Amino acid sequence: MVHRCLALLTLALITSPTNTLAVNAKLKIGVVRPKSGPMSPIGDELMNGIQVAFDKISESKNKGLAPSIQIIQEDDGGKGSTAMTATQRLIDRHRVHILIGSISNTINHSIAEVASRKNRLLILPIGTDTDLMAKGKNVFSISLTESQQGSALGKFAKTVLKKDKALILEEQENPYSQALASSFVSRFKKIGGTEAQTLSYKPNNQGFQNASNKASQIDHDVVFIPGFYFDASSLMKQFRQKGMEKIFIGGDGWDTYGIKEAFGPELSGHYYYTPYSVQDPHPALQRFVRSFEKKFKKSPSIAAFAGYEAFNLAVYAYKRVKSNRTSPLESFLRKARKLPSLTGPMRMNSSRSPNKPATIMVTTPQGSQYMTKVTP
Repeated sequence: MVHRCLALLTLALITSPTNTLAVNAKLKIGVVRPKSGPMSPIGDELMNGIQVAFDKISESKNKGLAPSIQIIQEDDGGKGSTAMTATQRLIDRHRVHILIGSISNTINHSIAEVASRKNRLLILPIGTDTDLMAKGKNVFSISLTESQQGSALGKFAKTVLKKDKALILEEQENPYSQALASSFVSRFKKIGGTEAQTLSYKPNNQGFQNASNKASQIDHDVVFIPGFYFDASSLMKQFRQKGMEKIFIGGDGWDTYGIKEAFGPELSGHYYYTPYSVQDPHPALQRFVRSFEKKFKKSPSIAAFAGYEAFNLAVYAYKRVKSNRTSPLESFLRKARKLPSLTGPMRMNSSRSPNKPATIMVTTPQGSQYMTKVTP
């Protein structure tokens, strides 16, 4: 009963706006996320995922661990400078042992800079930019990087779709698009793709039209658009108008609630990468979905999945090394051959991003559907 009461007290920290409650915590986990501003609903979803992970500990055979964990939040305000101040406060004032990052690469760059300088383990729930992990050996991501996404999609195009001639439509002066395009081409050609030609486009109507005109002169059987869903939709419609009925593939820039409306029923049978899908049959993921839906009466978002997985990883490392110090925690995460994940076997690579399966979705008139997984 004492443990249960303390666990509830600790859990209250998740929703406490001031985080003034205190417990004699052996593991303090600081979360930097948007609590104010337009991105705060996504930050709330991140915390909802963390709360489900904490509930799991409280209700499992490890429930004795729950009273020793304290979760402290700080608001990043959607700004890099605010995120840096928040991270410093978590380390200097609250003495947290592990940090969980925010929901965007841009904000996470600021968090990683402070975490590296202060030598605190940082786990990024969303960290697709490889430069983030280059900030320091204590920075880890549970997200596939742009390069890993492109590699997985290149493999998917060749081994699953059985395509040989790829056309890549890359947005000009967009590092995200360029990183996906480069890794897609490299992997596709390495495993037997005979041709992979890249065209650059400007993200406007004239740019879309110019790209489709040039594409009509190139022999290809699959098109990779490593951009955002609204650009992809416009480009795909240009192709259709010119009578080019092709299969299109995209990265996580396509992964949005707006894709069904943007693509419409006529743009079906195309594929893209997503970090997580509620339709994924993996047992661990389905257990999380059931727990989340029971607690919040809705399906989890990408941020909720990511929050759950990041918190689980932090606690798992702490349990295994029996220490809250950065050095042994970081060493364990680097060397562990099998780490907990919702989508399949996971371990960290030399860049401290995860080696784990990539989830592939297919567009249909009824909305996106889970299709398969591919190892990058």
